[in-house]
Amino acid sequence: MMTSHVDRLSKFDLAVNAALLLGYVGVTRDDRVGLAVFDSRMRVFLPPKKGKGQLHRITSCLYSIQPEVVEPDFRGACHYIMENNRKRSLVCIFTDLIDAEASRQLISYVSVMARKHLVVCITLIDSEVLHTARSLPDSSEEMYEKAVAEEILRDREKAMAVLRNMGVVVVNVPPEELSVAAINQYLELKARGRI
Repeated sequence: MMTSHVDRLSKFDLAVNAALLLGYVGVTRDDRVGLAVFDSRMRVFLPPKKGKGQLHRITSCLYSIQPEVVEPDFRGACHYIMENNRKRSLVCIFTDLIDAEASRQLISYVSVMARKHLVVCITLIDSEVLHTARSLPDSSEEMYEKAVAEEILRDREKAMAVLRNMGVVVVNVPPEELSVAAINQYLELKARGRI
C-alpha cells in the first residue's frame, strides 16, 4: 500500500524518513526504540532497545528494504509484535488507508493491539484525491472522478473514526508534513504522560 509515489518519493520512502527521525528523537529522549517492517510477512523485527547502537541497527535494516506490491498481513504483524514485545509500548504504524477492505483488516487487528499498547496510526492524505474531491467538474468524466474521490475520503474518514473510538491515535497529514507530525505526536503523548 505504500508503493505509490508522491512527487518523487514513494509513500514508503516518506514513512522510512519519518520513522528514522522518530527513532532518533526517541533515542535522544532515552526511550527504547524498535522497528517492525512487514508486508505479506514480517520482513524485519528489532525489539525495542535504548542507545545510538539501536538507531544504527534500524538505519541498516531500513536501508536495504524495498517495498513490494503485496497485500499487507496486519493480523500476522500485530500478533508478531504483541508476542515479541510484551511491555506496554507506543506503536506507530505508518500505513495508508486506501479502500474499505484494507481499512477493515487494519482496524480489526490494530484494535486488538490497542488493548495493550498505545497505537498511533500515521497515514498520508492523498493530495490529488483531496483536490479531485473538492473540484468543480466540467465533464461527466470529471464528475465520476469527483464521486470516486469523495467515496475514498468518506471511507478513510469512517476508518479513522473507528480507530479513534478504539483508542488509537490517528495522524492524517499531507506528505510534506509526515515527519514533523509524527515527531510532534510522539512529543505530545510523552508530555501528557501517556507513554
